[in-house]
Amino acid sequence: MDTTDGLPADTCTEPLPTPPKSGSAAARWLLGRLGRSILVIFSLVTVVFLLLRLAPGDPAIRALGSETNPEALAAMRERMGLNGPLLDQYKAFIADLLRFDLGKSLLSSQSINAIVAFYLPTTLWLLAVTFGFSLTVAIPLGLLLGTWRNRRGVRALRYLLASSLGVPAFFSGLVLILVFGLQLEWLPVGGYERDFPSNLKYLVLPALASAGVLVPIISSVVATAVSETIRSEFVENALTRNVRGNRLYLNYYLRPSLAPVIALIGYMIGQSFAAAVVTEIVFDVPGIGSALFSAILSRDYPIVQGVVLVVGAGIVLSNFVADLANAALDPRFRQWQR
Repeated sequence: MDTTDGLPADTCTEPLPTPPKSGSAAARWLLGRLGRSILVIFSLVTVVFLLLRLAPGDPAIRALGSETNPEALAAMRERMGLNGPLLDQYKAFIADLLRFDLGKSLLSSQSINAIVAFYLPTTLWLLAVTFGFSLTVAIPLGLLLGTWRNRRGVRALRYLLASSLGVPAFFSGLVLILVFGLQLEWLPVGGYERDFPSNLKYLVLPALASAGVLVPIISSVVATAVSETIRSEFVENALTRNVRGNRLYLNYYLRPSLAPVIALIGYMIGQSFAAAVVTEIVFDVPGIGSALFSAILSRDYPIVQGVVLVVGAGIVLSNFVADLANAALDPRFRQWQR
């Protein structure tokens, strides 16, 4: 029987489909992720716009209080952009955002852009130190849990990490203040200095309080990924070639297991922004979380809107960057997560 390239002739009457070029597949994947991120940000902008206007009661009255007069109420509605049809308000709101204009504070008339620029770097420093602590501890711990998973001491460590998830960050923060701040007097219990590196000493205790929640989660994900990686064929091949020591643990166990960790970090950044409100209040750190809390108490709604938009956009951006890092680190993610 005639054959073509080792196949029966009757199976070769139709040309085989041409596989997509890797470059075009990567471009489609990238555009898809970018489009989703833009759609999420647009949805966030719309929800933030509607929350203020569709909530029960007049936002201008809520901002002024019960004792007001028609002239002050009209002026407040003008400042808050509440005059005119809802669609016209939305168009003006979008136009301001496209000019990167978040508005002005109702109380101080200060630009919200300036407020965010003043408070946001403190929170970013806090998140950087928090994730630095968390990854430094959680990745080696997860590697240990994943490779020595059947040992008795490792199982006890798993139970200890799982139980630590039940300790809220504000409680662990108070314990850290009592022990390391008041009794041992090693670190300041509150306040902040904006100059580097003197600012780091004020961030150690709040970062440790937040890391107490992150470490069990990240180490568990690393342990699960390492356990699955160990059973892979390429690891068995490495063992047959007598690959041992740090090369085995780092290149064959850990590196292929980091993709889910990067995806998790993109998600946990958003959770950490929310937790920063509590942490910054407990440790009196002047970050974006404490600024948001103060704006809510004082009913300064434009600040609340601006902070929520900036933080939400930052969370979407962090998830997008995590997807890009996954694609660069794990070829399977790049090829099939489309």
